[in-house]
Amino acid sequence: MYRIVVPCIVFLLLAGCKGSSTSSGNPKGTETTSGPTNTTSNPGTQTAAGADPEDKVSDGKSLKIWLMLLKDGDKAVSENAAAEIQKIGAPALPILVKAMDSKEVYVKINTLEILAKAKDWAKNDAKTLTPVLKTALDDDSALVRQEASKAIVALQFPECVDTLRQAAKKEQDPKTKTAMEKDLATIK
Repeated sequence: MYRIVVPCIVFLLLAGCKGSSTSSGNPKGTETTSGPTNTTSNPGTQTAAGADPEDKVSDGKSLKIWLMLLKDGDKAVSENAAAEIQKIGAPALPILVKAMDSKEVYVKINTLEILAKAKDWAKNDAKTLTPVLKTALDDDSALVRQEASKAIVALQFPECVDTLRQAAKKEQDPKTKTAMEKDLATIK
């Protein structure tokens, strides 16, 4: 536990010291970027031109911070982080792919929910997401498999839809099987 908590605390302390100021006219006292920013993809988010995409900011917190909060054991905190990551958009994709390696079911579910809602920007990255979605269909958790089904139907990558059809046929959990079949019925 200390291996995770201590680096997170150090990171949060360092991130809080870098660039925040209430005297700059920023009413929330949140991090600001100097120089040109890119806010064209998602209003309310910022990245300094040429900056690391993981430094993308939404609601005053970087993508790195939102990912840590996505893994929080408090459901409300985790769901709020998921909503903010959704706002960040395409730069969040590599982080979301990594989040699917989590052992925590709720992290995988939140990640899949983000992907299902991200049709506009995630749909362009079928090559990256197809293996992730296929793996989620084989997850030990029925809830993860159900959420993977929803994400696949939302994104409609042909290869994933075929895999979902096969997964629905062999699914042992009756509730998950029914959910997959209902999801598949919505595909035209």
